[in-house]
Amino acid sequence: MKRAFGSILYERRKEANLTQVDLAKKSGLSQSAISRLESGYRWPVLRTLKALGKALGTDLGKLVKMIGDEFDKPDAQRWRSLNDDEGVG
Repeated sequence: MKRAFGSILYERRKEANLTQVDLAKKSGLSQSAISRLESGYRWPVLRTLKALGKALGTDLGKLVKMIGDEFDKPDAQRWRSLNDDEGVG
């Protein structure tokens, strides 16, 4: 599952014409964190997803929908309706 997210992140980053360093700067993450996410060694928490979505110009709901569609998880429905400000406490 982690590798599937990494593939999604890699594809979105390439579509945005960003290097890992560029995405790290835009998201506030380190380049090594981006690398670990893309390679499947790390799974993003909600805060990380929000930062990546913002940096890639994709709202959180769309990013999570891509992940949910990829995994076809039953609980993906709950995430599909989120926007950047809902559900974060």
